Amino acid sequence: KAAAAAAGLAAELGKLDQSSGRTAGLRRVTADMKAKNMKDKPALKPKAGGAAAPKKAKVAKKAVVKKDPRLQLVGKRWFCEHQVGTVEVPIAHPSQEVYIY
Repeated sequence: KAAAAAAGLAAELGKLDQSSGRTAGLRRVTADMKAKNMKDKPALKPKAGGAAAPKKAKVAKKAVVKKDPRLQLVGKRWFCEHQVGTVEVPIAHPSQEVYIY
């Protein structure tokens, strides 16, 4: 009975494997065909005509908005936001939480 069950399981698994028909026409990629192994060919070809590509203008960085520092107990949560330097949070009870932004 165990042999029949194993044969039935093998037959069902055989039905699931249908990749042989799908990959039959594909070729194997060898190591010399991979882009990482092509040392003799340049990665980018220069454009015909010799015209240099126009350079993009630099985009100015946005100014950093300095926000007011906040150290506040709301319910059982301490909010520690926008602090500069070291700040001590006076936790009085072990159930209090600290959110640091």
